[in-house]
Amino acid sequence: KLAVATSSDRKKFLSSMAETGLDINLFDAVICGDEVVQTKPSGDIYRYAAAKLCLSYEETIVAEDALNGLSAARDASCSAIGISTSFSPEELLLSGADFVIPSFENFGDFSSVEDFNVLVEKKIQDTVDSTFIGKLVDEASKTMLKAYAPYSKFRVGAAIMTDKGGIYHGCNVENASFGATRCAEQGATLAALASEGPSVRFKALAVATESDEPAPPCAICRQILSEFSNPDLQIYLYSIKTKKLLHYSFSKLLPKVFIL
Repeated sequence: KLAVATSSDRKKFLSSMAETGLDINLFDAVICGDEVVQTKPSGDIYRYAAAKLCLSYEETIVAEDALNGLSAARDASCSAIGISTSFSPEELLLSGADFVIPSFENFGDFSSVEDFNVLVEKKIQDTVDSTFIGKLVDEASKTMLKAYAPYSKFRVGAAIMTDKGGIYHGCNVENASFGATRCAEQGATLAALASEGPSVRFKALAVATESDEPAPPCAICRQILSEFSNPDLQIYLYSIKTKKLLHYSFSKLLPKVFIL
């Protein structure tokens, strides 16, 4: 199934389609900006597209060459392909792309949904292996081994990348009083702050655990991260045990930030 979702109004979209010579009947659904209340970077347009295709958000993959579009895809809980015609691969990844290709000619051929999914998984893994994502996940995994968790036995490692390119680490440090326990994400935040000062801004975070399912930051850590992050902070949750990697934008983990 194929849909086009554009922030342009229908009149402008039809004009663009006429210029390309493409047949609008190629698409199973067309959603234009004048059909939704909030356009990109809100995910409403992609939620509506998925509904028109009778698909769940998780079954839908978005292809975008614009940063706002990738933010919208992540907001709608869709997977996202970044097309690097207008922005660099890193810019696209930091706006929510799961992987980046120069064009669809670089994606590969497929003849079934199964083939398509195999290609997607390979592209994601190639991206992890060759970009800052893999480095962050590796750094978080190594730091997890240094955790002090004699009570819960639940070790956590975190690695934060700042807008200056610095990478800072933290692991959970438990305490017999329980209340004095400090999370890995807090440790990485304090390390970044101590090095770069109060103007530090976070671009990406990796969290590694040994649980079957990758574990997200706790609610307190999310609020602490919000002081130094924007909604597009990319968060990668990794299970050392199962090798599973989950990807979220910060706005999905904490949609409503407490602000004074």
